[in-house]
Amino acid sequence: MYSEHFVIENQLLPADIIMTKKYQTNLFLLDPFVFYMGRHLTTNEPMFLVKSKLIGATKIIKGEKAAEFIKNAKPTKIIRFKENKDQRKLALKHILVADSISEYLTENKNNY
Repeated sequence: MYSEHFVIENQLLPADIIMTKKYQTNLFLLDPFVFYMGRHLTTNEPMFLVKSKLIGATKIIKGEKAAEFIKNAKPTKIIRFKENKDQRKLALKHILVADSISEYLTENKNNY
């Protein structure tokens, strides 16, 4: 699987960022920053967090979707997270919490 090879070849660690060229699917124009989230606990597949620029939604992709995405998005650069393992875990939590807050605010913007 291409995403597996990509992770190994580039020695990705959780919280590393993959810069990509502008990538568009039928429904999404995706942000060029893709977060490597680590491996799925049960399947051990690489997981990536991608974000749509058009609707602000994020999605964690793995398996065939991740392989297709990595192949088509044409990664251009990897930004390494240079802290220790505990700080990587904390960074991933912050990414997920910030995304949850952003999603909540977007969904509830008319309530303020």
